[in-house]
Amino acid sequence: MEGENMCWKNGFFDALFPIDERVISVPYCLKEPSKRGEYLDVLIPNRKKTNVELAFKILEKNIPNRVYKYRTFSEFSLTNFRNDTLWATNPANFNDPFDSISIEKDISLKELDDILRTATEQMTIDDKSNGVYKGIYDTYKSIVSPEEQEKLEALFKIFSQVLTERTQYTFKVACLSETNTSVLMWSHYSNDHKGFCIEYNGQEIYNSDLIKKRFFPVKYISENERQIPISALALDYPGLYSVLCKTNVWSYEKEWRICFGMEENLESSNIQLPKSTGVYIGAKMPSEHRKAIIDIAKTKNIPIYQEVLHFSSRSISFERIM
Repeated sequence: MEGENMCWKNGFFDALFPIDERVISVPYCLKEPSKRGEYLDVLIPNRKKTNVELAFKILEKNIPNRVYKYRTFSEFSLTNFRNDTLWATNPANFNDPFDSISIEKDISLKELDDILRTATEQMTIDDKSNGVYKGIYDTYKSIVSPEEQEKLEALFKIFSQVLTERTQYTFKVACLSETNTSVLMWSHYSNDHKGFCIEYNGQEIYNSDLIKKRFFPVKYISENERQIPISALALDYPGLYSVLCKTNVWSYEKEWRICFGMEENLESSNIQLPKSTGVYIGAKMPSEHRKAIIDIAKTKNIPIYQEVLHFSSRSISFERIM
């Protein structure tokens, strides 16, 4: 089963993100300005190109019937459950510090300057007080000298950090899983089995108006696999490859991601999903929390399942209770 899964995923990624070694060596300044790739067509005849139609044809045949969201018990998660919403955020906020990192080589100073200028103009107050953008913002805004050399020196100091981490901040991502039986995920994301897990129809998510063609599988790669410059991939989907690749240590999550580029101006970070199709209550959930989940599920008229721990086999299963 896992082999078949990898086979179609490889086909999907090869079609949407064709890696051509000849393209990697071309300076970024000759690739980025040409959104349709005219420069590359001249420089590298017969280069590998994105086949969007094939990629989505493969994807649409392999959307999982059911996907799951593990939740801790809180007012926020209850609201999401009640309203069928899912929070999307920058991958920089995820628990994997290497999530969605990208690299790029040979960006001109003017292009770097444009990146920084755009980033600082679009940042909110919260953005400016957190993470890499605080360093970018403080450094960039402090450059007031008219002398160009001083500005260039400051830009070079943050050059590497910006190029490595910028895709962590240029996407909003919501995460789901193909499985609801992962003991690790119940432990990590559902508060040691005291939380719950919501079930959704994967096909309905993929075909919903807001999410259409923004629902993708995660590709798990070797820890030693080199970083691919985003512009060596698909100019149609810059940066998305980095957002969809995680190292093999995370493969147990069997993750799918809903991805929005920052340029899409997502109205709310709470993404509207189709109605949930079931809910699973953690084996250690306190009785008062359990009642709250059951009450919401009843109003939604969806099946309710109870997690069962099997100590002899160190596994879990579920029993339908309503």
